[in-house]
Amino acid sequence: MAYEYRFSGTLPEDSSTYIKRPADDNLYKSLKAGKFCYVLNSRQTGKSSLRVQTMRRLQKDEIICVSIDLSMFDTYFSSPEQWYADFIDTLIEKVNLDFDLDTWLDEQKNISPIRQLSKFIEGILLQIINQNIVIFIDEIDSILSLKFPCDDFFAFIRGCYNLRADNPIYNRLTFCLLGVATPRDLIADRKRTPFNIGQAIELTPFSLEEVTSSSLIKGLLGKVENPKAVLKQIWYWTNGQPFLTQKLCNLIVNNISDNSGILEEHRVSEIINNLIIDNWEYQDEPEHLRTIRDRILKDESSSSILLGIYQRILQNGEVARNNSPEQFELCLSGLVIKCNGSLKIYNRIYKHIFNLSWVDKQLANLRPYSESFNRWLASGYKDESRLLRGQALQVALNWSRNKNLSIIDYKFLAASQAYENKEVKEAGKKAQEVLLQANKKANRRSKIGVLFLSFSIMISALFVNSAEQNRKAILEFNTIQSLGNLASHLFAYRQIEALKSAIQAGDKLQKLTKDIHSFESYPVSSPISALQHILDNIQERNQLKHQENTGEVNSVSISPNGKYIVTASTDTTAQLWDRNGKKLALLKHKEKEGVVFRANFSPDNKYIITASTDTTAKIWDLFGSEIGTLKHEQNYKVSRAIFSPDGKRIVTVSYENKYDYESTYKITSWNSQNYKKKSSLSLLQKKDEQIKVIDVVFPLNRLVIVTTSKKGNVQLLDEQGKLIQELIGHKDEVKSVDFSKNSQLIATASGDKTVRLWKWDPNRKLQKDFIQELEGHTSIVNGVSFSRNGQYIATASSDNTVRLWKKDDDQELYTSKEVLRGHTKWVYGVVFTPDNKHIISASHDTTARIWELFKNKPKNIFQKIDSQIFTVAFGGPNGEIIATGSANGKVYLWNKNRKLIREWQIPESPMTKKTPSVYTIAFSPDGNQIATGSSDSKIRLWDLEGKLVKVLNGHDNQVLSIAFSPDGKRIVTGSRDNNIHLWDNNGNLLKQIKKHTDWVESVAFSPDGKQFITSSRDKTAHLWNKDGEFIKVLEGYKDWVVSLAFSPDGNYIAAASRDGNIRLWDKNGKFIKALEIYQYGIKDIAFIPNNGQLLAVAYYDGTVRLWDKDSNFMRQELVGHGDQIHSIAFSPDGKQIVTGSRDGTARLWSVVSLEQLINDGCIWLQDYFVTHPEELKRLKVCHQYIK
Repeated sequence: MAYEYRFSGTLPEDSSTYIKRPADDNLYKSLKAGKFCYVLNSRQTGKSSLRVQTMRRLQKDEIICVSIDLSMFDTYFSSPEQWYADFIDTLIEKVNLDFDLDTWLDEQKNISPIRQLSKFIEGILLQIINQNIVIFIDEIDSILSLKFPCDDFFAFIRGCYNLRADNPIYNRLTFCLLGVATPRDLIADRKRTPFNIGQAIELTPFSLEEVTSSSLIKGLLGKVENPKAVLKQIWYWTNGQPFLTQKLCNLIVNNISDNSGILEEHRVSEIINNLIIDNWEYQDEPEHLRTIRDRILKDESSSSILLGIYQRILQNGEVARNNSPEQFELCLSGLVIKCNGSLKIYNRIYKHIFNLSWVDKQLANLRPYSESFNRWLASGYKDESRLLRGQALQVALNWSRNKNLSIIDYKFLAASQAYENKEVKEAGKKAQEVLLQANKKANRRSKIGVLFLSFSIMISALFVNSAEQNRKAILEFNTIQSLGNLASHLFAYRQIEALKSAIQAGDKLQKLTKDIHSFESYPVSSPISALQHILDNIQERNQLKHQENTGEVNSVSISPNGKYIVTASTDTTAQLWDRNGKKLALLKHKEKEGVVFRANFSPDNKYIITASTDTTAKIWDLFGSEIGTLKHEQNYKVSRAIFSPDGKRIVTVSYENKYDYESTYKITSWNSQNYKKKSSLSLLQKKDEQIKVIDVVFPLNRLVIVTTSKKGNVQLLDEQGKLIQELIGHKDEVKSVDFSKNSQLIATASGDKTVRLWKWDPNRKLQKDFIQELEGHTSIVNGVSFSRNGQYIATASSDNTVRLWKKDDDQELYTSKEVLRGHTKWVYGVVFTPDNKHIISASHDTTARIWELFKNKPKNIFQKIDSQIFTVAFGGPNGEIIATGSANGKVYLWNKNRKLIREWQIPESPMTKKTPSVYTIAFSPDGNQIATGSSDSKIRLWDLEGKLVKVLNGHDNQVLSIAFSPDGKRIVTGSRDNNIHLWDNNGNLLKQIKKHTDWVESVAFSPDGKQFITSSRDKTAHLWNKDGEFIKVLEGYKDWVVSLAFSPDGNYIAAASRDGNIRLWDKNGKFIKALEIYQYGIKDIAFIPNNGQLLAVAYYDGTVRLWDKDSNFMRQELVGHGDQIHSIAFSPDGKQIVTGSRDGTARLWSVVSLEQLINDGCIWLQDYFVTHPEELKRLKVCHQYIK
């Protein structure tokens, strides 16, 4: 019987092609332990097959398993009654219950469908069946298309979990959800508690080991010569994607040549190109690739954002995960996967099909201005008639908001705005000419007529001038916004240029908001966010420039002491620079003849040697004086020249091209003191061998000559030309070689776009010298370099990028860490500084660039635990202690340097036997006590040593908020029991206030202590005097009022609802205004303490935004958390913000102004301005910051 690969549909439980993954054991063990689970992933990743295998294992343990496929239910015509009846009926059928459903439903007709399901589960199913039950609900995304809300269904499942605490019968019931969705999708109503229970089961791709050791190999036996090698090639292309892996196996088995009968491993790529990639939309059967395409393009409002994110992944190799809804949606398409905190393209097949050309085409289809854009592009950005103006421009700007567009798109929009601005100016000039002509005519008329006409013209002119000013201001703001957007997107390619653009935009914004006060509320924030993002991530420090057009930089070298840099160029020069980029000397060879290939330092840092096509190698001192010349034979160009590690000799490589197919290489050794020749070795490159000497090196003080062939083989020779080691594996000529500083590893860079790592084996004792292949570059890899500590490798490529690779902590393998973009042409070489903190790259674009690898800024994460951090606070005697409280029931104290001082645990509840979560923390005004509110309804007072001082009992549910009065004599608390309690500082209950009708989310005392305010899920805030007497209700909200704050002077109250409505009130409860910064998902707010001008707002999306309460400008955005932020607090001086998040981290952030950001940007460019003084003249705003 022929072996059958199954790549479509669910695999049966006895399928021989099923491959076990970590998810198998994780899901089985979790469900057996009674945990609610969900397997949410893209299509055709094996979710349903995993379910079948897990059910089989659980049934062996005598656990009842029920599988319900929601895709089998009617989602279009069903009413809620019909749908829930179908669900119950399927459940009865699956567990073989003898039950009259119709009669029972008739008896329950007066209650809702969801209540019917609840009664059936608790009153019938769990009563009749005494065993544990696991209900697998597959294809849950099908329910999302119901014509009625499905929130109740998933809220019911969450309710079954929560009921375990009250009704032990529910401990026997477990659910497992499977489908293409996120937990966020399951409960769409943001007014309801999110679906936040259960354990996510990660369905990872098949690993290489899982594939090669699986039964998949059986189908290839006798069909291919080396089944394991073929499976490796399959995995290389699919990265273990289940559908594609099985499909490829099937294609290979069924496409063996009748003549050969054997399919060699190298033909895998050919089959993939012919039967999958070429004409993929036609060949995509069963449908897989089209499903991915359709998911990305299904919603035009979001597809441009998805394409924008994916475009950046294609360009950079990865993007950092921020857990945004768009990133989740892109993952659910199946096109990308999560990998070590980043998103990467799932596999090479997807990368070939959904490439940059495909993305550009889709974006072009989405643009409302495609025709104009394409014609402007075709004109080389010159045809101004193709630029947008008027209504067309406004439509395009409105469409572009909240979209990730390409740099060219932003250039087009900015050019259109600039052009319209120019037209407005010209229109103003024409208006003035009309007025002038009118005045001339008026002078020829009667005096009365003149006066009347002049008055009319004056009024018209004033009106026109005012309208023109407004229009110009709006256009100017639009231009600034576009400049900010352009800077953000330019940063991916041109870091320094992006920073300069962002500084320019920030400067324009500062000036405009000072000059035009009537436009203070215009929502321009892109320069601020651009500067912040760029300064947080920038690595490019400087650009060392040779002559324009002729000064291609062939190589770069740094002195052993790290103080000097030398660059070698086609402009016949080498140039000496200090570490900061200041030019020190020009080292010049012969005009027109002396292309300088290489320049290197002597071991004692005193000399430089240059290798040139003018047949010489020259020695120079650090002042640029030539002190020696090594003259080679006529017609022999010198390509390499280096000092030996002891400095006693110099070795050069020279060559003569006799014919196109034959060259002679000479490796010559010279005395470095008198420059006399010591020895010479000649190597002839023949037509049939195509051997080329590419370098000479001194690993372990031993001279090694490196040669390569066109085929990619590398030979390492000794001084006599004898073979030491041969490296075979590259598919094209090797361009560069480097030895690790301990001489144990060799890295080779090749024209085949890869770098290979090898073990240095001079004694030929190893059976295998190849270690690893580094892939990622899209063109020839010209240069490779190890860091001094061996932890990093840098590579330079003709794809205009430098890549940095990092050694894994637990393996001796390197993985891609980041891509450095900025060069505009091929990158030839790259070198690390001795301290491993910078790399310097040399490029065809006439520059060498200095990159900072590890910025000396402290990480803002100071706490990371496997538990939500619900509350944070600043306090202590000097205000320098940070307190955090978490779902694990612990309180943590940290000093200002983010060091843990101490921690302690809230006592376990005697009734539930569980540790209560800490929901709220507050410091006493003197900083010597801490109050905590927890899920066991208790308030506890502690000293700073963690010693329990007092327990305050009185609430009947979880305590959500606490505040001390400024004098420390009173404490106010709010709870889920809807009540407010007022206590004295000894813990005596002074007053219980029952006014709110839902949970009390937030409480705060006024700075003078005369009032306090409370907010609730009943959509109101209430103002009280210090004794708890009601003053006023603050209304106007349509959602829970989740947070509130008094301004430092006590004159303002800010109260925010979850739906983004922030309203300002005076201290008497009189409404002042609503801050027009609506954005859904507010969790907490806080005024900056020093002047109250800024209001910090924490959001569900994991960001904090600082808003100016008067102008509504966003002054700063703090991005980094991977989930919603529960709590924020300012330091007493207002310079820092602490945040606690659902992602289990607490972070400390610095508060910076636009002026400070511009200052920091100018300081970063300080070295750049030394080498580019003309840029400092242009960026005048930086003059005040650069000394």
